[in-house]
Amino acid sequence: MSTETKVWKPAEMKGKLMVSKVKSKETSPDHFGTANIDGKIYKMAGWKNTSQSGNPVLDIKFELENRPSDTPENSDNEDNPF
Repeated sequence: MSTETKVWKPAEMKGKLMVSKVKSKETSPDHFGTANIDGKIYKMAGWKNTSQSGNPVLDIKFELENRPSDTPENSDNEDNPF
C-alpha cells in the first residue's frame, strides 16, 4: 500500500474558489482556491466588494504557488500573505 498522498491539481486553465468559513480578521479573504494557468499552479484569494455602480463584484488576487521543489532550500518567505 502506498503512503503517497495525492494532491488535487486543477485542469489547464481551470480552478476552484471555495467560501472561507472562518475569517481570522476582517481583511481575510471571503473565498480561496487554486488555478492552473500555463501549467503553473496559482493560489487565489477573493474578497466580496461593490462596484461604483452598486453591483456586487469579487476582487481576486493570484499568487504563484511555490512548491517545495520550486524553492531554494535556504529561502525564508515570511512575507507570504497566504
